[in-house]
Amino acid sequence: MPAVRLLTRCGGVLGLAAGLVALAAAQGPSHPLEFRGLRAGMPRADSEAVLRRAGATLSCQPTREPRITACSATLQGSGGPAQTVTLSLVDDRVAIALVAGPASAEQISAWHEELTIRYGETAVRRRGPQESFQWIRQRQMLRLTVRREGGGLLASVSLIDGALLDGLPRP
Repeated sequence: MPAVRLLTRCGGVLGLAAGLVALAAAQGPSHPLEFRGLRAGMPRADSEAVLRRAGATLSCQPTREPRITACSATLQGSGGPAQTVTLSLVDDRVAIALVAGPASAEQISAWHEELTIRYGETAVRRRGPQESFQWIRQRQMLRLTVRREGGGLLASVSLIDGALLDGLPRP
């Protein structure tokens, strides 16, 4: 069953979530965009600490551009498949974070519900076999992307800091 159909079946829960989001918005500013403790713009040491608490070790390599470092880690799922974490650091801050791997429809639905409660409703974007949901706050973006591949579902959550990327020289 496609993840969006599963999400549609959870309409009552998502309706409740929308009400909670409206209430939270009335109470103060929105939360910074975050997924599994990772945030775009966070210092390298903080991202390493988040991954260490999740049982993963961040491995980093310099790139040709001296300001950019490429990092990766593997998060073991609790009873599910492992997910890959890829970080692109600019000046030791997370410019791009990508958490990706196989996921069940239930897991994707839970992620979508959590993100919707936290950041509000957003329209689904469909492009072929791929669906995505996107939130933007203060020059940062979080996108949940789902696609059917090899008989299963692949999901990714990307966090991007536009200000850090805009500060890089053109290639």
